[in-house]
Amino acid sequence: MIKKAAFYFIFLIVSVVHFMVTFVVILFVLSTLNIFNRNIIHLPGLHMIEIIVMVLIGLVSLFMYFRSLHKISRMIKDILFRPPL
Repeated sequence: MIKKAAFYFIFLIVSVVHFMVTFVVILFVLSTLNIFNRNIIHLPGLHMIEIIVMVLIGLVSLFMYFRSLHKISRMIKDILFRPPL
């Protein structure tokens, strides 16, 4: 019972870290896009492009997360539920 609770706790931590890294990447890309626009491009309506870029990064991250979900859970189970040496 404790190992199962530990599995879900570690799985939750891994999920939260994944989405926090995604959030940091989105912030980094959007700030770079704003700096690039301010210094070089000078587009007046950049807000729609920012929203599209943010949604695309989020969707790709979500797709990659769900694609690797089985590997993540299997790795955590192998670590927690392996027989003692």
